[in-house]
Amino acid sequence: MDYCEEEMYIKTDPYFFPFDELRYGQKKFIFAINDALENKKDLLVHAPTGIGKTAASIASCLKFAIEKDKKLFFLTTRNTHHRIAIETLCLIKKKKQLNNLVVLDLVGKKHLCKQTGLGLFGDNFNYHCSLLKKTKQCLFYKNTYNNMHELTQDAKIFTNKLLENIYSSQEVKEMCNAFCPYEIQTSVAKYANVIIADYFHLFDKDVFDSCFGKSGIKKQDIILIADEAHNLNSRIKSIYSIKFSSKFLKNIIEICLKLKDNYLANIFEKLYFALLTEADLMQKANRNTCEFKINKGFLINIIENTAGCDICEFKILVEKLGQLEMQKNENSQYLINFAEFIDKWKIDADGFLYYAVLEKNKEMFFEYKKECIDPGLFAKDIFSKIYCSILMSATLTPFDMHISTLGMNKDNCACLKLKSPFPKKNRTIIIANNITTKYAERNNKLYQTIADYIMSIKKSTNGNIAVFFPSYEFMNNCLYYIENLEERNFCLLTEQQNMTKHQKEHIYNLFKKSSYIHPFSILAAVVGANFSEGVDFPGDIVKAVCVVGIPFEKKTIETDATIDYYNKKFNYNGWNYAYIFPAINRTIQAAGRCIRSEKDIGAIILLDNRYLMSKYRTLLPKDWDDANIVSSNYKIEEHLKKFFRR
Repeated sequence: MDYCEEEMYIKTDPYFFPFDELRYGQKKFIFAINDALENKKDLLVHAPTGIGKTAASIASCLKFAIEKDKKLFFLTTRNTHHRIAIETLCLIKKKKQLNNLVVLDLVGKKHLCKQTGLGLFGDNFNYHCSLLKKTKQCLFYKNTYNNMHELTQDAKIFTNKLLENIYSSQEVKEMCNAFCPYEIQTSVAKYANVIIADYFHLFDKDVFDSCFGKSGIKKQDIILIADEAHNLNSRIKSIYSIKFSSKFLKNIIEICLKLKDNYLANIFEKLYFALLTEADLMQKANRNTCEFKINKGFLINIIENTAGCDICEFKILVEKLGQLEMQKNENSQYLINFAEFIDKWKIDADGFLYYAVLEKNKEMFFEYKKECIDPGLFAKDIFSKIYCSILMSATLTPFDMHISTLGMNKDNCACLKLKSPFPKKNRTIIIANNITTKYAERNNKLYQTIADYIMSIKKSTNGNIAVFFPSYEFMNNCLYYIENLEERNFCLLTEQQNMTKHQKEHIYNLFKKSSYIHPFSILAAVVGANFSEGVDFPGDIVKAVCVVGIPFEKKTIETDATIDYYNKKFNYNGWNYAYIFPAINRTIQAAGRCIRSEKDIGAIILLDNRYLMSKYRTLLPKDWDDANIVSSNYKIEEHLKKFFRR
């Protein structure tokens, strides 16, 4: 999408823009948004870090939303991006004296709850919440709504105070001493000009109806800004996917015995062994693979044969005991979850994969899954109903992939690709041509070579370095040769699987602190996990980022099924859409941790010669065309020393 300067001058109105000057690329961005708003189009924007996507998008859409009486939904998965959006809106409100501007910052219902013992509630929070409200055991809810389900007088007074200023969801929670923060927040929705929330608040029908049904918000009045929109595909998949495991069934058996229902306990115990036996038979019949495709009726037949009754009758029995489970304060919801699982499993729909998993370790573990492999089946309904959408990310190419997989109307989409605003002289790109991480090439010699490359990068970089690997197993194999160095005078910070939020923050803070202390640190992490996306390393926190290999998705039955499904639906683009394009975008996201502002100086190193192949190199950013090709760790050391001495 290209525009002449005169046309942009006429159509770009930065009236609500909160800063004194527009950054490089923002004028074109704002023009494209205004054009999409006027013509009711969906706009996809590939905008590298530094463009100022949040300020430009909110400023443009807010003005239009206020003038046309629309609701602006700013959706993001990151708490930090919630904060950035709030700060931007506070600046706009102050600068333009928008005293009537109402902003709602909404997070998950569970995170707003003030009930003590929240950590014991488990996954099915909504059921617990409904039970407490129904039995009038929640004082916060009783103080918020009267018997006519109207806001109490005190709650109305409190809500009116919230309309005067912009607050984060955490601030509202702290202010709600006597009221339910979630109910207060959703009551504000009907007055809000802007709603900052997560993807699921719009794309999960049940959540949308629960949050905004009382507010009378109509989808046709929604202007959507989807931040980090490259994640939208996977997030919608996760919303509509379900599973249960052998561990889950064991917990159900234990609950049944606690509640002295030996009849159901016996049925679930038989079901456990029946499903385990079937998974074991499938594994033996499929040459000991651990994943097996099944059909929807397979699981239903096993449940009915084990229970000796129709699936619907069995579900009723489970639900009745589940209600008793809640009333007895068992701090669990396994039976209710199982009943909900049955309901969702029975629903007929294309674009789903039914399969089983069996793992034989110290004890047998199995899972039965219904995975959504076509998020467009659900997303297209949203995009067809809302007024328009702005999808933006630093990795939103190729555009056709996102338009197709999200079920968007291609004829109603506009696309804009912006260049990086940062000076090329501040960074160097290096690709090693003598190494590949292909599975067939993986051996101890390769891991040693990669370790040598990492140490050369460390020696020649005056600061912290971050190294991103394709998997935890591959990372640990390489780190073995670094951890056993005789002379190791630096800190090696290693990401672990299933890290808690506290553990993640601890590693980040150690890495940040070490950027001021010689001999600096190495952060070893995995692409697509905790540190390669959505984490800022501003200033001198990281001076070099190394991406080891191409981070392809692990080949699983789900990956293969998605490739086959997309091949049939999108003219043989399955391999690209489900495997190659997402992998290269993950590389670009990880590399983006290095340069976060126009003043940052750093190096991006790619350790895999496949990045030089045309089918991969054409997917990398165009301004990476000046990449330096090296053939050994000594050459990389030489190049980096020269670059950082400038």
